[in-house]
Amino acid sequence: MKHILLIDDDEAVRLSVAFFLQSNGFTVVTASNGREGLRRCDEQPPNLVITDIMMPEIDGIETILALRRAFHDIPIIAMSGGWHPGDARLLSMVTKLGATETLAKPFDCDELLAAIQRCVHDVPAPRRADGESLVQASDDRRFASLVARHAEKILE
Repeated sequence: MKHILLIDDDEAVRLSVAFFLQSNGFTVVTASNGREGLRRCDEQPPNLVITDIMMPEIDGIETILALRRAFHDIPIIAMSGGWHPGDARLLSMVTKLGATETLAKPFDCDELLAAIQRCVHDVPAPRRADGESLVQASDDRRFASLVARHAEKILE
């Protein structure tokens, strides 16, 4: 397992995590929001996706759902932080929506490597389930409605 897609709108986090992963032998492609991340995933499917939850354009929840629709078995680590006491509920929700692992920011390097190890063991790059573009799927209004319904059910 070598190829990781890292999606985070915070440039400092994105650059520092990418540097750490690269120094540990991973090939890292970065994106600053979910839309860009889905586009990069369309171009070259990674072995693992690490995504922030709160981002502009397409947030982490929509990104996770789009990835699950296209790549049923791709490992996804969702990360978030700096919120309020509801953070634990949100991280629990994204696990139910398809995240393989979650990390609460701030996290240390050992936590990140441990989460990666729990997710994958030399998993080959996933194949698309269909020919539909991830960006097109995320723009679909029915898809947005599906995200809202799932979030409401989980938060009840």
